[in-house]
Amino acid sequence: MDLLQKFDDLESRHELLKQNTIQVNERVTNLGFATAESVKTTMDGIMEIKSYFQSILEKLAEFEERLQTLEKKL
Repeated sequence: MDLLQKFDDLESRHELLKQNTIQVNERVTNLGFATAESVKTTMDGIMEIKSYFQSILEKLAEFEERLQTLEKKL
């Protein structure tokens, strides 16, 4: 194998490596976006559950007030 052929081989390997690096970077970026979207969806769900339980606590507080009012009347 002569020197020119070795150089061409190295050059083509280098180009392939650059392309692979670009593809890996794109995949990592896409994975980052997917992870961020997943975290956002999870946080939205947590906030919805929090809101649901908050409304239950408010209804329980109202019920407790009514119960105390009834106890006073008795």
